[in-house]
Amino acid sequence: MKTPTFKLSAIATVAILAACGGGGGASDPAAPAAVVPAPVPSVAPTTEPALEAARTFLAKSDALRATAIPATGAANFALLDGCYLGNGFSKSFVVSEFDTDPLGTSSRQFDVGSTRSNIRVLAERSTANADGTSRREIDIKYDITYKDGTKFTALADAIPTETIVSGSSAGSKLADGSACAATESKSDWRFYGNRKLINANVVAFNQRYDRTVLTTGLPSSPAIVYNKYIRFNVQDPANVAKYVTIAGPGIVAGTPAAPITLKMV
Repeated sequence: MKTPTFKLSAIATVAILAACGGGGGASDPAAPAAVVPAPVPSVAPTTEPALEAARTFLAKSDALRATAIPATGAANFALLDGCYLGNGFSKSFVVSEFDTDPLGTSSRQFDVGSTRSNIRVLAERSTANADGTSRREIDIKYDITYKDGTKFTALADAIPTETIVSGSSAGSKLADGSACAATESKSDWRFYGNRKLINANVVAFNQRYDRTVLTTGLPSSPAIVYNKYIRFNVQDPANVAKYVTIAGPGIVAGTPAAPITLKMV
């Protein structure tokens, strides 16, 4: 059985309202003086080899949760750039979600003591920003090993590509197309996200149930039940997607693989 593929349509609209005064151009003496924000100091990105930079940064990420989950969202996501965007989630969103979740730390205990290894550099970019600053981006993949021995490999378990950034994140956009106001400019590496507007994926499940009658301890009838299904996951935290279409071969057993298209709104 082939896995259906996603085709995503995301539309974000940003309205800008500009007010212009009329007349002969004289200024209003009663109007307050415009406040011009101080420019963010320009800090050059690091120059060490990409793989070395990625290894050092991910070791820092592992150390953050080596013995416990940090108590606050700001601490837990301290290594995210202010303009982070991953599958539609911004840094402000995940920090707020952590702080308002009553199970914020207890639900994340699986990540305590996890380590990243087998790091691969997929791409590297140096960018000159419109404000004259610059940044360096590195796309990486890696394996994750959890404290209980469970291991997720980047290829077999479809761990998404992660981008890390050094220098200035000026000019970054959020999922709704607006300019990010939380620009950071420092040589330290930060998680920059995969810059995707939404998260959409397909997960296939193959399950086996061993059934027992609780009152007798004897096998139920039938004693074993097998179950297969596919789950389509769509997350749109910024509310920018109008719909998602799913296209692929037929998924009904015993029939020709006739193409199907599903539209999720």
